[in-house]
Formats: sequence, structure tokens, C-alpha cells
Amino acid sequence: MLEFNLATDSFPVWKALAWVFYPMTVLVAAEMFFNAVDDDDDDDEGGGVMTPVYQGA
Repeated sequence: MLEFNLATDSFPVWKALAWVFYPMTVLVAAEMFFNAVDDDDDDDEGGGVMTPVYQGA
């Protein structure tokens, strides 16, 4: 138990919080960046409603 106390005392709380929030911040920023890029290829008439290619008789 002494080793655990030594380990927790030597590692500051702000570093632990940084290890939690830094990856999440990077993922959220990447998601926001990729959503900002307008690459919507839904430019057909009809609003992009899916229509079956093979319509059986």
C-alpha cells in the first residue's frame, strides 16, 4: 500500500485530468473539423430519396 501512496503522491492531479481530457479534446476537435468540410454528395434531384435500382415487374 505504501507504493500506491507514493505513486499517487508523485503524480499530480492536473496531469491525470490532462490524460483524460486531452484525447477527448482531440477527438471532438477532429470530429468538428471533419463535419465542417462540406463533402455532401447528395446533389441529385428529389432530395436524395433512395429509389430501388431494380424495380421488379
